[in-house]
Amino acid sequence: METAEGRRKEDEHVMIFPFMAKGYMIPLLHLSSALSSSGVAVTFVTTPQNSSFVRQFLPPNPNITLVHLPFPSHPSLPEGCESTDHLPSPDLFPAFFAATELLRRPFRRHVRRLSQSGSLPLCVISDFFLGWTLHECRYFDVPRVVFHGMGVFAMLFSKSLVATQAHVAAAAAGEETFHVPGTPESLFLTDADVPDSFGEFNPGNPILQFAIKNAEDDEGSWGVLVNSFTEMESDYVAPLMAHYKIAGAWLAGPLCLRSPPAGAGSDSGECLGWLDGKAPASVVYVCFGTQTHVSPEQLDKVVQGLYMSGHEFLLVARTAGCLPPPPPAASRRQGLIVRGWARQREVLVHRSTGGFVSHCGWNSMLDSLSAGGADSGLADDRRAVAEREVRGGRAWGRAEDGAHWAGPSQ
Repeated sequence: METAEGRRKEDEHVMIFPFMAKGYMIPLLHLSSALSSSGVAVTFVTTPQNSSFVRQFLPPNPNITLVHLPFPSHPSLPEGCESTDHLPSPDLFPAFFAATELLRRPFRRHVRRLSQSGSLPLCVISDFFLGWTLHECRYFDVPRVVFHGMGVFAMLFSKSLVATQAHVAAAAAGEETFHVPGTPESLFLTDADVPDSFGEFNPGNPILQFAIKNAEDDEGSWGVLVNSFTEMESDYVAPLMAHYKIAGAWLAGPLCLRSPPAGAGSDSGECLGWLDGKAPASVVYVCFGTQTHVSPEQLDKVVQGLYMSGHEFLLVARTAGCLPPPPPAASRRQGLIVRGWARQREVLVHRSTGGFVSHCGWNSMLDSLSAGGADSGLADDRRAVAEREVRGGRAWGRAEDGAHWAGPSQ
């Protein structure tokens, strides 16, 4: 069957290209599952070392095709390091960003082959951090839709902060607090709340340069896809769109509600089996994500505090070898520590989970809200977003007869 442009109907597909970090891949894996289950063919682009993780989340489906691009080598990166959670130090983020930009050439080769076979994608949905895909899409006349791994408020905060440099102006005026245009009038911040890469707005900062360059590509894209929903962030959609000139925006979340198939994750059910033996709402779940750097000293204090609290807990740690041994009197019955990865949404909806301590990452906040649970956070450089959720946001609750909204006072 031919379309109006001469393209065969069976060749139509959407290409999805996530940034190489688990927290960025997972929402787009959920989106791929959602599209494919609706009959839309998906081409999912990844790299060889990320393939096994991707396959855990994508159900067998003839509508999904995996494409592997060779990850470029970089002198500063360990061999086989193709995801940010494998970086031995956060200082290597600039090198990792530089390596991902070298994917441009193999990506172009693949899209050229599609062009030659008459099977270019209907559009490319690529992560914000892969801004160079915009220029490749323009070369082949394919619309680029940029995907954001953060919510509308965080996007607005970042763009307004860069555009106005409100924190720099406040510091020059000797003011201890400042307000970012477009955010709630009651929200005032200090320099300590500003992410390090934006702190002094140093043009020589490689992470800031990378972010600004991708922001320019972001605003020149055909469309913007955000993992959020109108009821959560309707007040910030219009102020955010004022930063765009040609792109349209769609709120497509929470994508986490497109649950991964049973068995996704690498803990082989250990967490869920342990939770099955606990009383309802008795366990505190603690997880700081795969990208947040928590020093061994910080994690040591967290573990000691959990044992001293006397409460049962489930702690998921990013890497092995950084956790202290449990106190002599502690037992596996009180706490379970899992290294690596866990099925977070399944943990959060489990009847035994009574609370969640996270790093305030957007995926974790959406997971918690969608599960109807409480989320306490060690906000780190996400304090502005966390504070907005607490003071000015809404909470998604799950009732016996369905979902409902609850205001901050509830």
